[in-house]
Amino acid sequence: MRERVRNRSRYLFLGLASMLLAAALPGQENPTVSLSAGTDTTVTTIGGLVHYTVRVQSPEDVQVHMPPPGKKLGLFEIRDYQAPEARRQDGQLLHEFRFTLATFDTGTVVIPPIDVTWFMPPDTSMHTLSTDPVAVQVLSVAPDLSGDIRGLKPQAEIPRDWRLLSMYIAVALAVLLLLGLAWWYFRYHRRGETPFVRREPPRPAHEVAMEALLALQKSGLIEQENGKEFCSRLSDILRHYLAGRYFVNAMELTTEETMRALQPHGLSTQQTRSVTDILSFCDLAKFARYQPEQEAMRDRLQLAIAFVEQTQIVLEPEEDSHRADEKPAQQPAEEETAP
Repeated sequence: MRERVRNRSRYLFLGLASMLLAAALPGQENPTVSLSAGTDTTVTTIGGLVHYTVRVQSPEDVQVHMPPPGKKLGLFEIRDYQAPEARRQDGQLLHEFRFTLATFDTGTVVIPPIDVTWFMPPDTSMHTLSTDPVAVQVLSVAPDLSGDIRGLKPQAEIPRDWRLLSMYIAVALAVLLLLGLAWWYFRYHRRGETPFVRREPPRPAHEVAMEALLALQKSGLIEQENGKEFCSRLSDILRHYLAGRYFVNAMELTTEETMRALQPHGLSTQQTRSVTDILSFCDLAKFARYQPEQEAMRDRLQLAIAFVEQTQIVLEPEEDSHRADEKPAQQPAEEETAP
């Protein structure tokens, strides 16, 4: 009997000693770690974003760990995930894990529980806490067809900004003007000409013709009896003169067509005969293999020179015309002083 009492006393002493020792050892108490989770809304539309936040509040010496999320959280797609550094709040650390979710299912879609682990050094034993599931109502975005069909709204009238329109027109005209100037400049630049250089006026037709006839006279073709070359050059000189003097396309017309085109220009009978004789004479040498004599070639050359001299346009100088006008006015004064 006494032995049993001694054993009970011994066990009671050991139990009390163990409890006191456990209370005296630091780091062996259970810390307070709280876990909560929630969304910014409980109703969303299909494809809408839902912000889901997991909060863990723990002492400063507790290490909290959230497993890395995947691409999906239940039926929700994870569009974004953030885990900022813990901040102090009420003497403890507040850990936040923020999710941005979206789903394309309709109805009640549940965000499943998430496990969060923690431990308190030097104890390395892991503890796990789980969030509660969160239900979100996802609505379809289909239009409500239960109501009556409404008519079309009246067409909206957009006020015209005339200042802006005038600015666009001015810019378009300026661009067209610049393009036109650039085309005009490069057109002359491609030819090697300068568009702003004053050009010399063309020489009178009779000067060009007389110069060519005198050169033909000195060419020696008559002495060489080269009738075909002589007549070809004589015909070209006379036809060029007719084109420049009477604006007749003599280079492209036959002799008969040329004479008909010259009829309205008032040539005398002798001048008409001279032109017809020269052109017909040259046609025989060019196309009929006619070999003219030297005297005949000299006669046609002189006829051409005489025709150009008779039909050339001579402009009187302005000073001479003024003097001619002044002479009749001075004659009466001279007659009065003569006696």
